[in-house]
This record gives sequence, structure tokens and C-alpha cells, in this order.
Amino acid sequence: MFYLYPAYIAWNYYGYIALMALAVIQAAASVSGLRGLLIGGRVWPRRVALRGLAVVALLATAGFVHFSPDLLTPGLAGSELMLVFGAGVLTAMVVSMLAGLAGRRPPSGGAIPRETREYALPAAGYTYRLWDGSRPDGRMVIVLTDPDLPEASMLPLCKKATASGFPCVLVQWGPEGVPSYPDALAVVPMCISSHGGEEGRAFVVGAGAAADLALRSAADDERVEGVLAVAPALTTANLVQGVRLLSSMNVVDAWRRYHSWDRRAFVKALRGHEALARVGKRARVLSSPDDGLFLVPGFEERTHYAGVQWRVIPGLPHYALVEGEAEQWLEDLLTGMEVEDCDRPG
Repeated sequence: MFYLYPAYIAWNYYGYIALMALAVIQAAASVSGLRGLLIGGRVWPRRVALRGLAVVALLATAGFVHFSPDLLTPGLAGSELMLVFGAGVLTAMVVSMLAGLAGRRPPSGGAIPRETREYALPAAGYTYRLWDGSRPDGRMVIVLTDPDLPEASMLPLCKKATASGFPCVLVQWGPEGVPSYPDALAVVPMCISSHGGEEGRAFVVGAGAAADLALRSAADDERVEGVLAVAPALTTANLVQGVRLLSSMNVVDAWRRYHSWDRRAFVKALRGHEALARVGKRARVLSSPDDGLFLVPGFEERTHYAGVQWRVIPGLPHYALVEGEAEQWLEDLLTGMEVEDCDRPG
């Protein structure tokens, strides 16, 4: 192969194609917001990305012509040209995927404190951690771990609940790290009965697919006084799938998420949109159009849920909703519950 062509020309052509393909992939991924294919995981503004592509194309072409004086001698045969071109494009794609691994991963939230006590739930092998606290009214906060984030990422919410004077339960989804239907429906009622008794009441927090579970639990159990649903799916149509997953995670994480469990069947079974309509004014929903894992229903659709407080905050990926915004809103909600109690007669 390459017997009609100087070998160094083939190598220069390979480098030229690889560099050009890499520039095109980076520009297209940046314009489309596919963070998982971007070097370092940074999304550049559209204008910067396109200008960068033009500069790379100009310099790469000039460099190829300059360092290939035998460019106009008899060229590569068709099969040879396809081989070199394909190798260059494949190299660019591999570099993009590997470079995307350097992007920011979801925060771990730190280690789960040892002073918390672990209990087993007789439902699909789930466990939960309890931050002790006692209240005469039997109220508590139940935090359902987001299956798409590390368990400890929910710790700031637990700490916020305990700082507000509420005992808190952090539910963990067992060895597989994911909930299953219908076993997961028993989690919230069992937690309330175990630590609040028949008079117990709870405020439930859930994120991602666990937010749909929180809404369904509140719809089925009136002991749930309120729900904070962070980025719920509500319907299977709102699940981000395929290449769009790369807007919030790298290729490895997207592959794991796709093959880890059937979240589509889980969301469909919970019927979160119906549960949200039944919960009504007890529900608070926090979401972002830049979530990357779950789509936000349109404005007209959101207005169908009477009484629901809904915050839509642009520019935040999924983990950032849990990391900052949800924590602050939970504090406001728990403070509001205390004020309401003080205003009640008797």
C-alpha cells in the first residue's frame, strides 16, 4: 500500500484529517451543548466555537500544504484514501470521547456520617440512614436518593433538614443503587410508621426518577404534608435519551446510565404526571431546561397542575439543581411549615 505515493504524505494527510475532524466535532458539540464530547467538558459560545473551527481549518490546511511538497504527485488509490481518511476521523472521535472524560462529574457530597444509624427496609433490600431528632408533632423529612447521582450527593439536603430541627431519613436503593416498582412504593409509608407512628407526618424530597416516586407517595399517603420534586420526569416523553445524554455526562457515564436499569418502565409505572395533579398545592417542583437528563414540560402543560409551585431555572445541569437550588428551597419550605404551625390556633 502507498507504493505510488511518498509514505510521509499519507501520514501528513492522516494528521490533517484527524485535526480537521477533531475541530469539526468540537465545534458541533459546543454548538449543540454536548459536554461529554468536549475537551475538558467546557461548552464554548457559538461564535467562539465557529471562529475556532475556521482558524484550525486555515492553519491545518496551510500546514499540510507546506509540509507536503510532493502533494501533486500521483495520489493515493481509492481504497488507500478511504483507509487514511477513516483512520483520521476515528482518531478524532476517540480523542473527543477520551477528552470528555476530563469534564466535571457530579459531586459526591462527601462521606455519609458515621453517627447516622442504618436500618433495613423489608422491601427489595433497601436501607436508610437516620439522623436522630425528636419532635412532639412526629414530623420528619424523608430524602429519596437520586438513582443518577452518588448517594452522598443528597447529604446537603439531609444536613439542611436537621439544621432546621427535623429528623431526617436518607433512603438508599440497595446494592444495585436503583429503585424497583412496585417495591419502592412501600418505602415512604414504612419510614413514617417506623419513626413517626400513626400520627407521624413527613415532608418528602426526591430528585430525578426518585422525584416521581416522591410525588406518587404523596398522592397515595395523606401523611405526606409536602413534596419537593427536583427534576421529575413525570412522563417517559421527558426522559433524555441517545446522544443528548452527552449534554450532561461523558460517554462512559451515558453508557452506564443507559444500561443500568429500565428507568423508562419505572417512570411509566409511577405515572408521575397524574400523581402531581393529585398532590396539587402540596407539591413544589424545581427543574431546569439545561438539566440534561430530564426535559421540562412546556408552560401550558405546567399550568394544568393547579396549586403547584414550579421553579424553572435555566443554565443548571441536573446535579447543580440538587447541589444548590434544592437545598435553599428546602430550607425555605421547612421554615414556612414552622411558621404555619405557629399561626394555627390551639
